[in-house]
Amino acid sequence: MNGKSKIIKDSIFSLLVTLLACTVAAITFIALSGEWTPYNIWYVFMVSYSYGVCVCLSIDIWNRFFPERSLLFRYSIPSVLGFILGTLLQMLILYYLYDDKSTDELLSWLNQGLLYSILANVVIIFYFYNQQQKITIQEELKVAQLQQAAKEKELLHSQLRLLQSQIEPHFLFNTLANLKALIILEPSRATVLLDNLTALLRQSLKQSEKETITLKDELKFCESYIAIQQIRLDDRISVNINVSANVNQQQPFLPLLLQPIVENAILHGIEPAPGRCALTIEVQKTEADVLEIMIEDDGVGLGNCSHKGNGVGLKNVRNRLQSFYGDDSQLSIMGNRMGGVSVLLNIPAEM
Repeated sequence: MNGKSKIIKDSIFSLLVTLLACTVAAITFIALSGEWTPYNIWYVFMVSYSYGVCVCLSIDIWNRFFPERSLLFRYSIPSVLGFILGTLLQMLILYYLYDDKSTDELLSWLNQGLLYSILANVVIIFYFYNQQQKITIQEELKVAQLQQAAKEKELLHSQLRLLQSQIEPHFLFNTLANLKALIILEPSRATVLLDNLTALLRQSLKQSEKETITLKDELKFCESYIAIQQIRLDDRISVNINVSANVNQQQPFLPLLLQPIVENAILHGIEPAPGRCALTIEVQKTEADVLEIMIEDDGVGLGNCSHKGNGVGLKNVRNRLQSFYGDDSQLSIMGNRMGGVSVLLNIPAEM
């Protein structure tokens, strides 16, 4: 429905409500007075409709010109104007229908309906004021919800920037130190390391500009990160990444959601272990349309690492999952019986 049609519909609805209220008020007034004479019935209905319609139209037109002003301004002034117009309309009706009556008689009739008209219009004005107040509260609530959504979105971006700032400093220093040594000792491996580092930084720059990327992009980012760590740890990491055929790798995915988990597995599980370790990433879609991502290592396991982190990376992952997916997401960390740690991430899957 366009704006013009909505205005017409609202105006007609307001007028119908006013006529109904005026009818009920007129019948009530006649019943209380006990005067069911044809003249009294006609007169009461004439007074009721004159004031009601004039006040209703005055409020409606006034609000078209001053929609942003306060409710008091938008209802008090047009109510007074409508009351004056209603009085003038009654005077014209009485004058043309009863031109044989004296002015004093016409004023006497007019005064009889004055108190009734005031009471009836107070009810009508209160109704429209109350309805408009509800609309205003709903609009303010909608604005507040939009502002809250904007704040939550900014929080997600802040958490992403925090994750990126945590990754880059220590990781870059270690990688550049390794690169310097490899340039002298093993130039071919230095070239591979530099290529992976360039790819990683390029992907990181792209991710920083987007709220979501694709699952494929995040897995590719993890592959570049793992490749660099493999060189740093002298190929002590055996990597296996399996993605089921029913998984849509183009589905939207939060950037840097898997990398902090992979980083934890390497720094706290694989690096402290004495020998070669395996790192496995399994991605599959369940029959319940849940995307299950398992990141598993066979390193030293929970509580056996001398390198103590502050857990900010995983905490931010949980917060971002909750902010983006709500209760539809889950992050579980489990120690393996044969050593190592498994991290299971569940989010809604998309076709």
